[in-house]
Amino acid sequence: MAEHGTSPPPPPRRTSARLLQPTLRILLVALMAPGCANPWWSASPPAEAAAATSVSPPPPQPEATAAAAAAGHPPGHMKPLGSHAPPEGDAWSLSAPPSASSFFRDFVSPGRPVLLRGAAARMPAYRRWCDDAYLSGRYGSLEVTVELGRKENRSAGVYSSSLASFLRSFARDDVYAVCSLPAAMRPEVWPPPCLACGGLQRSLVDSVLWLSGGGTKSVLHYDSLDNVICVLAGRKRFFLADREELARLASGHADAAAAEDADEEEFLVGVDVDRVDMYRYPGLRRMRWYSATVDAGDCFFVPYKWLHQVNSDAGRSLAVNFWFVHLRWFNQTDCEKTPTPSSEGVPLSDYRMASTLELLRSRVLEDFEGRDVVTPGEMKEWLRARGQTNGSEILARLFQASDSDGDGALSMEELYTAPAEMFASLLGVAGDTKTEGEHGPSPLHQASQPQAQQARTSDEL
Repeated sequence: MAEHGTSPPPPPRRTSARLLQPTLRILLVALMAPGCANPWWSASPPAEAAAATSVSPPPPQPEATAAAAAAGHPPGHMKPLGSHAPPEGDAWSLSAPPSASSFFRDFVSPGRPVLLRGAAARMPAYRRWCDDAYLSGRYGSLEVTVELGRKENRSAGVYSSSLASFLRSFARDDVYAVCSLPAAMRPEVWPPPCLACGGLQRSLVDSVLWLSGGGTKSVLHYDSLDNVICVLAGRKRFFLADREELARLASGHADAAAAEDADEEEFLVGVDVDRVDMYRYPGLRRMRWYSATVDAGDCFFVPYKWLHQVNSDAGRSLAVNFWFVHLRWFNQTDCEKTPTPSSEGVPLSDYRMASTLELLRSRVLEDFEGRDVVTPGEMKEWLRARGQTNGSEILARLFQASDSDGDGALSMEELYTAPAEMFASLLGVAGDTKTEGEHGPSPLHQASQPQAQQARTSDEL
């Protein structure tokens, strides 16, 4: 994908790149690149995991496949996404939230989706926000962004509305409220406790409110951030495919040259999820996919760069999600020093959103995935491969500031201790380093933390 560091923000979209603040949105669009595959179905699940039982959409019936073959069309042609073949399986499911360390080890690091049953039922929002009268009375004056169309259409318009006004008509109108969760609503939202330490709590970049009358359909897409979505009302059904399937989707496209040159995300958007053109997207004929059904009270982890498409059932649908920068090193010492969350949980208002610079750190470290240490020579080769010839001075400062054990190489721990501004300089990008402002320290931030994590955005993204 081409770099777009100085281009204007992309058009409205229902993904992470659309909802974040402008600087962060531009960085996301600029820095997304295909990642290494690590198929979650090929690895052994944790001992406490059990397969979910729901499938979405329903698998194709034998008679439908036979009818398509008889008509000479590929299976699933002009049918809903997922009709070409049954799912390979369902997402793994946990009946109790994992610890932060096991969540990172078993799911974040290998890129394995997991359903956290009951993880959202702990939130005050789960009990209180089922009542529109409560929402309108307490938060009705807050402004929300409303998209036209419950089926996502990125050329459709958006408008602003008070939450109270939206609540009066959303059940009957073809609209969808999608916006960053207002700061006033955050005390009633509790992220799953597995995000509370180890660096995960300092990787959050946004939390988003999703509210509609149900029957919503997203485009097929992927995000460059890890995502935990918690359903507070209704039910969401996921079509999922490992990130290696992106190349399969593009192969043999009817307009191969255009597909090769196009923005990957915009290329995906062209798939009509209700009527898939298997001639235009022949890669979908062979796509292996997995399913997950997320009920009210559940949370679901979608790894970054996993292809997914989401449908909500008919009826009131309400969810919040947490987008966080993909973490490549877990700080176990931080967990030992961070107070254990109480049974009541830690409200989102106690978290501080990560600096946009953390996206740049993650982008650099992505190219060194799996390494124990990185040497100056490897970094120089990396710079040359990117066509950057003036980074030697920055590189020298990076090693001087971060090589705490003096071994001439940087471990992942040392790379996460380095000032994040240096990664922005290496990439030739001017990062946004907004701070937390006048907020006092929360329990999540009283533990020791790397210097690079001191830069934060404000609560309002």
